[in-house]
Amino acid sequence: MNHATLIFLKLNKMIVRIIYSNLLFSAIFFFSFLATLGLSYSGLESSSSLLIYSILSSILAYGFILIGIFRDKGKILLKYLVFYLIPIPIILSYLWTGNFSGLAYKTIGLFLLSVVPGIYLAIEISKKDGLKNYENIFLALAVVITLGILRTIPEVLNSPVYEVITLYAGGHYQNMSYFSSLAFIITLTYFSFYSPKKSILLALFLLTMMLIQIGGVLASGGRGGLVVIFVTIVSVLFLRLKFIKTMLLFVGLVFIVPLILNLLPLEYLIDNQLVIDRLERLVSYISSDGLDFSQSSFRDVFYIQSLEYISQKPIFGHGFFSIIDNSPEPFFERPGDFYSHNFFLDILLHGGILFLLFWIVVLSVFFYKIFFILKYEKDQFMILVPVIYSFTQLMFSGSYLQETMFWFSVVFVLSYNFQRESSK
Repeated sequence: MNHATLIFLKLNKMIVRIIYSNLLFSAIFFFSFLATLGLSYSGLESSSSLLIYSILSSILAYGFILIGIFRDKGKILLKYLVFYLIPIPIILSYLWTGNFSGLAYKTIGLFLLSVVPGIYLAIEISKKDGLKNYENIFLALAVVITLGILRTIPEVLNSPVYEVITLYAGGHYQNMSYFSSLAFIITLTYFSFYSPKKSILLALFLLTMMLIQIGGVLASGGRGGLVVIFVTIVSVLFLRLKFIKTMLLFVGLVFIVPLILNLLPLEYLIDNQLVIDRLERLVSYISSDGLDFSQSSFRDVFYIQSLEYISQKPIFGHGFFSIIDNSPEPFFERPGDFYSHNFFLDILLHGGILFLLFWIVVLSVFFYKIFFILKYEKDQFMILVPVIYSFTQLMFSGSYLQETMFWFSVVFVLSYNFQRESSK
């Protein structure tokens, strides 16, 4: 095999990795790239660019996944077949419900467009080298997000919170918070497990990026991103330190630090009232009496309503799409736009206690297996990125039926053969 052929094969593999990575992060890359250029997306009513970009990303991913299956001559092992069949009951449930509008329609659209190829992508990648050689592509995404943050922060710091909603390339303020935290997961993971130890300039570059990313979370006032950063730091330290030290640090980060910030007289420490408002919002859910869910953007209302629905059918639940467009009006004046904003409440709502028991088993196997993957497969640490981001986000926001990174993480870990190297 000549030199030109080797270059072509390497380039081809790189293109495939970029296409696969783009599927996982398509919306994040879209908004962050616009933010770096100072542009803004004004919604589907004004432009279909995001929809077109998402469809193209999905088609490309589907295409390369099918090519991979054909290269295997259509042979699908039984353990992979189970994962290939995951979308079928969800799609059949949607058709059976007959709920073809509103959030149900949006959810099944996102499921087919992004989640299903994400599931098949996880299978395809796990059969080969996993996430080996994906670290530089992930880091490139973190750089794009960081540049978008740098471009946006000056305007954000001079705008009230209600105006910040559309400042990050037209995305919700939580986009800036969550995207910043995603970039932080990538950067800290790269810094901790991939960065050459003797490269001082690279280390300084990565540390500078992390400071900017934390600044993006603080400037946005989005609390979800702050939680993701805390979980990321604790997770990385857990892989580096002993259990007791990590737990002590976790207590300090999650409870003591926000409580201190909440009690500090910020108005005397910072002159900019807009900055003070954001910092106070970040820790407003913690008071001297404990957690205050009334300061959690109506999460208390979502949770109470979810528990009411769950109590109606506690054993079998309501199904995936029966309740989703059947909510009362307190949710931001958007009746019929309801989900629990918590993974476990969503599971109970959809399938009751039986479905919850099923997921407890699945997640027990998942965490058992990911521990061994990270212990024995040193080139797979980038799995921390979709795992930490999606699992943390789903505790407070979003729906697992729309979260590509969640399904990718679960299927990748469960289908991954971590004894691959030892068997060579």
